Amino acid sequence: MVLYGLALALIRVSVWETCSDVSKIVSGEASSLAGLYRDVSSYTEPIRLELQKELRDYVDYVIHEARPLQRRG
Repeated sequence: MVLYGLALALIRVSVWETCSDVSKIVSGEASSLAGLYRDVSSYTEPIRLELQKELRDYVDYVIHEARPLQRRG
């Protein structure tokens, strides 16, 4: 019983670390995108609008298409 308890505890720690690592990656990407969006805001009108639209389209794609596909495997 002690062996099973120890194995369960180690699995739980491993899952928690993996979840923590994924959270850091997602936060880093979100911060990078926000910074890029802010940087693009200083560009002139036609270029700024196009780049901001591309960034919004990318985020929309990741949230609504890529993530569900990744979740399904």
